[in-house]
Amino acid sequence: MGNVWQSWLRDAGWVDGGVMALLLAMSLAVWTVVFLKVSRYVGLWHAENDLSASLAAADSVQELAHLPWGVSLTGQLYQRLAAQLAQRPPRTEDALEGAFRLALRQVRAGLDDHMTLLATIGSSAPFIGLLGTVWGILNALRSLGGVSQLTLDQVAGPVGQALLATAVGLFTAIPALLAYNTFLRLKTKLVLVLEGNEWHLHRILLAQYHRPFIPGKD
Repeated sequence: MGNVWQSWLRDAGWVDGGVMALLLAMSLAVWTVVFLKVSRYVGLWHAENDLSASLAAADSVQELAHLPWGVSLTGQLYQRLAAQLAQRPPRTEDALEGAFRLALRQVRAGLDDHMTLLATIGSSAPFIGLLGTVWGILNALRSLGGVSQLTLDQVAGPVGQALLATAVGLFTAIPALLAYNTFLRLKTKLVLVLEGNEWHLHRILLAQYHRPFIPGKD
């Protein structure tokens, strides 16, 4: 394998080098996203579960100020909801429901950060690697076209170098696809916890609304 890499570094053209540089950049992007999203999901999971029991026990808006919101999604939901209701106090229960749906969509959308990047890299990296392989094989056949007697070593070396691009493309795509599916499943579980907390928050604010509820006033 070391000899193949050394031969590739010696013989690679600008297309081969461009393909390999792009794949390495994509691989770096995948692992950066994995690190960032794992760190964020772990923090959100602990914050959301720590908040659940306290929020379930709360019965009034006054108690909400003392809850351990931390970095929880429910805390982000409450902040967005309070800002919306402060600008336009709801006159009906439907208006409050609409404000909840809007704030919940905004919070859930944040969980999709970088997912498109993972899906794009996972689906395109093998084809980019294949492009490098096809280009390498074409160059190998062109260089061997004037040779009257070919040996296995003469053919295997250039073809092996060309296949490196496909291998790197697969090594880039597989972690991206695994990460995408894993984060999709984690998002589903996190949203279930968020929706449970959202129900308790809705219960409290709806009760306050019927007094009626005025954001910023206890």
